Amino acid sequence: MRLLTTVTLATWTVASTLSCGGQAPPPQPPRPPPSASVSSAVPPPPDPLGPRPEAGLPTAFLPPPPVVFTSTDGITVWLLERHDAPVVSCDITVPTGAASDPPGKGGVAYTTAAMLDEGAGKRGAIDLARAIDDLGASLGTEANADSSTVSLTVLTRHLREACSSA
Repeated sequence: MRLLTTVTLATWTVASTLSCGGQAPPPQPPRPPPSASVSSAVPPPPDPLGPRPEAGLPTAFLPPPPVVFTSTDGITVWLLERHDAPVVSCDITVPTGAASDPPGKGGVAYTTAAMLDEGAGKRGAIDLARAIDDLGASLGTEANADSSTVSLTVLTRHLREACSSA
């Protein structure tokens, strides 16, 4: 049985072959890559859709200034409104993550976050997923070292129904 190893270093390709159970063949000197001649290059075929338009420079993104307030339940809310798309995206973040797991119980924050979209009460994981999918919404959960987050993105007209499903 022979093993072939090829290594490409910048513009040189080095190949070596090793025979199992026998002696390796003598090393071959490295070969330079074949040079491509500009005159022999074939031009690409014309684009059937015609010339491509210039992309131009992207417009600068200026996020709206947040309106920060405290709800009647004592929750700090950052509201950033943009009314140019009929979409609502909500993120609920708590400042407790894996770093707050009790000693000897690592993984509690990650497991808790993973279970948040698995249903509750009479609605199981499949029922919850189907309800969110039927609305064209997305529900996500995440935990990291310092925080845990639940995210919901949905069309504005389905917000009330999505919040009651999630």
